[in-house]
Amino acid sequence: MSESRRLHAATADQSQQKDFRTMTFQKSLSHVSTLVEDETFVQAMKSMKEEQDALERKLWEERTEILDRHEQKVKAAKAQAQIIGSGLSKLDADLLSDAIRQEIKQFEMERGLPAWDGLVAKHQAAMEVLTVPAMFVTSKPADLQKQKKVMQLVEGTIYGDD
Repeated sequence: MSESRRLHAATADQSQQKDFRTMTFQKSLSHVSTLVEDETFVQAMKSMKEEQDALERKLWEERTEILDRHEQKVKAAKAQAQIIGSGLSKLDADLLSDAIRQEIKQFEMERGLPAWDGLVAKHQAAMEVLTVPAMFVTSKPADLQKQKKVMQLVEGTIYGDD
């Protein structure tokens, strides 16, 4: 293949890819209906959904472990206070509450959000390759809103009323 033909083919591929990025919602309808007829596409989408569900479960379990540890600390503090003949002081209760809020916030900022953002970017890139309309790696709210609408369409078409 000549250099000019390769360049033309690459430009055409980029143009087509850009078309999927900017495709109107109306045009997305027919393209999505074509995509969901392909079993490979459907399996890829289901696999991504399973990966998302697994991450959500994992993050929920990790968050629950933090809350369980906090509950054990509260029980220990109450038991200790009872041994010395007093209830849990307001100061101690406030310190425990502040500690759990901080730990949950730290978990969300350092573990939850980065894991979620990473999965979103991975799935956006995979769906762009699959030519899902409006899909490409982005964090812009307007683009994400379009992607959400398209994903509702894709999921509704694949899963129906499940």
